[in-house]
Amino acid sequence: MRWIISLLLFSVLGGCVSVPGESTCPDGGALYWLSGTWKMEDQSVFETWSVESEARMNGTSYSIVDGDTSILEQMRLEISDEKGVFVAQVVGQNEDQPVAFVLTQCREGRLLFENPQHDFPQRISYERGKHGTLLAWVEGGDRKLTFTYQRTAP
Repeated sequence: MRWIISLLLFSVLGGCVSVPGESTCPDGGALYWLSGTWKMEDQSVFETWSVESEARMNGTSYSIVDGDTSILEQMRLEISDEKGVFVAQVVGQNEDQPVAFVLTQCREGRLLFENPQHDFPQRISYERGKHGTLLAWVEGGDRKLTFTYQRTAP
């Protein structure tokens, strides 16, 4: 019975299956829509994502102020055995150590990662918006920050 439900969800959701308490993506190809360079709306903050392998993407968040580039965060997304993880290393936070978030929802153009043990954020989401936009949010406790990006390069 579980196999039939999974097959139905797989076909309806375009290759990514989401079941309460469990989320699977068939492979790293489910992440490729995120590749490219994105500029935050009304700020000189960028995220660049590149495909490293079939199962891994690397990302960098950076700002450009007066022509100087400052790295804000190094990130990676991985899919292995149909499970996903988002790892972020933010400059000046968590003693510069990486923090992992488990993929809890994967569907066409939307990814949700969670780490309930982390102080902030506990949830990170990326969603493909309309007209070449990327919607992202981070959330934990009573705090939620949302970001809108516009694609600047494929």
